[in-house]
Amino acid sequence: MPWNVDVREPAGSGLGVAIGVGLLTAVVGAGVNLLTAPVDGGWTSRWWVWITLAVLAAVLAAAYLQRRPGRRVVMRAVDASDTGRGTMEVLVATTSGAVLATEVHDDGTWEPWTKLPMRGQAWDVAVVQPSLDVVEHYVVDRDGVLRVRRRDHGVWSAWRPVPSPPSPRASVVRLSAVSLVPGHRELYVVLDDGRLMHAWKWDSSTWSEWNDAGVGGMIDVAVCSPKDELIEHFAIGRDGEVWHRWFWEDWSPWENWGRPGSPVKAIAAYRRAEDRQEVFAAGKAGDLVHRWHNGGEPWSDWAVMETPEDFQDLAGATTSYSRLWCLAVDRSGHLWQRSFHHRWDPQWKRAG
Repeated sequence: MPWNVDVREPAGSGLGVAIGVGLLTAVVGAGVNLLTAPVDGGWTSRWWVWITLAVLAAVLAAAYLQRRPGRRVVMRAVDASDTGRGTMEVLVATTSGAVLATEVHDDGTWEPWTKLPMRGQAWDVAVVQPSLDVVEHYVVDRDGVLRVRRRDHGVWSAWRPVPSPPSPRASVVRLSAVSLVPGHRELYVVLDDGRLMHAWKWDSSTWSEWNDAGVGGMIDVAVCSPKDELIEHFAIGRDGEVWHRWFWEDWSPWENWGRPGSPVKAIAAYRRAEDRQEVFAAGKAGDLVHRWHNGGEPWSDWAVMETPEDFQDLAGATTSYSRLWCLAVDRSGHLWQRSFHHRWDPQWKRAG
């Protein structure tokens, strides 16, 4: 199913309802028989009529329920990461607080979605590959609690807590994850008071203390590592302006990129190839822009990309050196996709 991944909740088994309809029809028939027996004794010998009607009603009910689609899943947040094996791991949070995951292959085919049960209701998600054949899913729930689950060579762990920033009056509302070098992962979060913080962990260590990024009034965050030991850090202010800094042995000062269009409300960044990266930003007016950077060269200008809907959240990843993907969740909770293979696809496609 290369371009139509329809994510729906199950409609439920039609067998139970069909049996119920059949029994109800039989009971009604028996009642009619009893009531009409004093008037027309012949009715009591016509059970075959009611049995036939009961079977027919059950068959029609089962057929209807089998054809009826389930309730569509409404998405609110998405993230993605290259697995290094020719696939892209996609993680979403729904408006009901569920977490769903799948993989997308380089040829555009999607694996079936898997629901990942967890305590609490998911609000935002992040996915990162800290080592080859290792993928980690991060979730923050509506209470600001952080959790992680890890797939190590195909074996998944249970959800485990991640220490939250020490802020009794502020909770995590947005998050993004990155790996600086193999064996390392770093988590960047936005608190509901607008502060940016980050913490990191090596395979053989516990989580570091949370560090303040030194800016406030932020609403979204994105991070990317275009090559080992380099981190690019992006943030969106409440005024819709884009901020950027990078880490190479030490952090650079923050620089203000301003507004590339209407005030920005969501941002995503990902590595295209060694020392190459791309950034996407969605504006409040429904506009979408992106820019890219190759090592040793200046950042490109912002380029406008037409959108079919008003996008609320963005994610991007690659499935191979030449195949890039941009995913977006629109205001109605639909998932969209657009891929780049030597050039961008002519238009966006619904992916859920």
